[in-house]
Amino acid sequence: MACDLPPHPPTRAEQLPRLPAEIFDVLIVGGGINGAVTAAALSARGIKVALAEAGDFAGKTSSSTSCLIWGGIKYLQNREFRLVRSLCKSRNRLMEAYPSAVREMRFLAALDRDAPHRPTPIYLGAWLYWLIGSRATKTPRLFSVGKLGEAEPAIQLGDMRGAVSYSDAFLPDSDARFVFNFIARTWRNGGCAINYLRVLDGTYQDKLHHTTVEDAVTGFTTTVRSRAVINACGPWTDPFNKSRGIKTRHHIVFSKGIHLVVPRVTTCNRVLSFFSYDGRPFFVFPLGDRSCVGTTDTRVAQPETEVNDDDRTTVLSNINRYLGKTLSPSDIIAERCGVRPLVVQEEPRRGVDWTELSRKHVIETDNDRRFLTIFGGKLTDCLNVGEEVVEAFGEFGIPGHEPREPWFGEPPADERDAFLAAAEKSPEPIDAARLWRRYGASAWHLLERLEANPAEAHEMFEGTGLLAAEVHYAARAEMVLSLSDFLRRRTLIEMERGLAALRDTPALGNVAQILFPDHAYQALQAYVDRGAPAPAEP
Repeated sequence: MACDLPPHPPTRAEQLPRLPAEIFDVLIVGGGINGAVTAAALSARGIKVALAEAGDFAGKTSSSTSCLIWGGIKYLQNREFRLVRSLCKSRNRLMEAYPSAVREMRFLAALDRDAPHRPTPIYLGAWLYWLIGSRATKTPRLFSVGKLGEAEPAIQLGDMRGAVSYSDAFLPDSDARFVFNFIARTWRNGGCAINYLRVLDGTYQDKLHHTTVEDAVTGFTTTVRSRAVINACGPWTDPFNKSRGIKTRHHIVFSKGIHLVVPRVTTCNRVLSFFSYDGRPFFVFPLGDRSCVGTTDTRVAQPETEVNDDDRTTVLSNINRYLGKTLSPSDIIAERCGVRPLVVQEEPRRGVDWTELSRKHVIETDNDRRFLTIFGGKLTDCLNVGEEVVEAFGEFGIPGHEPREPWFGEPPADERDAFLAAAEKSPEPIDAARLWRRYGASAWHLLERLEANPAEAHEMFEGTGLLAAEVHYAARAEMVLSLSDFLRRRTLIEMERGLAALRDTPALGNVAQILFPDHAYQALQAYVDRGAPAPAEP
């Protein structure tokens, strides 16, 4: 091989015994983007990290986003220039650090007569956005109606006034994959991060937190001792604080957002943007070889929610206003649903526009108890969250050190080039750029497998690009405990193909056999039946 292979991460079975045996510097509760990025940032500095996630990593809000890394152009209308500047800087850092996995993407905002603004003001706003964003992307462009028709034949021109194109960034391998790679980095740094590990209760005595956790697979309970605790529970932030007797100035309210996955509505690789009936922006973005349409912005009282008929009607009726073809419920391949945790200091007043609440994050600390809470946040802002947590954590007096290597980002370009060159010698043709984008340095493990087992270069699900070697790697190195973990979060297979279609393909059974050789049938039935979660220890 052209590169020394990075070590395989420890398995779940290897990590569990660490929980009662060690005293950790910090226990992070929650394995979404906030928890994952915090774990990566602290572990890189020599902080002894344990992370407990009640479900799968990125199992809730962090796997239900629009997969966009964007500077928040819509916040310009509220004159939140400082927020937009901060988000644009974060977007630019991610694009620079992840040149393969965070890609510049063109947005085409089509404006009809019902849009709240005419094309020219939007065009000027896009130029302001470009300048605030340090001119790091391609420049905006103004389209007449005629030019819009040439550029995007899928749009119905009827009442259109024109369009504006501008750039932000996009995660081609999904939000959940992006989050998981921070978990994998935590493992490489020596951290202990475990999914399906429920936090039950906890106390603080003798300057140590004693937190009871339960393994959802076996039902076994144990106590984790840590010098500090970080609440990264996302929508469940307030209940966890209440359970630990922590009082905070800020709290969380919930905005439900849903997306519908449908057959590709455009052959152009861009994000289409429109305004809904009530003037809110919504998008059509590529998701594998499908299109994903959304989102809604509905206030809900609880974080547990699901897509309903009203949601489907809202999204389809909005998009059908602008497309040359009509989408119906029968076109829906898959659905994505989650809640956005919005930060408030008091309950929003009646009559306040719900969508004006921004996605800012806030960090609060209780230095006496060494307890830190992360409120809100979004994918774009994740590096800021990690660095602000590191700074706040320093007040706890728990020593660390400066990272010996960057705590985020892809390996250097010369290592990427070496991998691509080595992949050209593979016995079977493979999409090496895709493997590098998804796995970074760990892609060398896949190349090693493919050299030893050329048959593993075959595609598991037609048209998805997923190789058998990737399934074998996930079984060994990605803490996959159920088919949903693999098909919804480590990959986009379920989003691209839909549960109904997957049920009828023999490849589903083959994947189950690779992931769970001792109990493939049970894992398959749990997935197909979509009943209570029934994760199986690999």
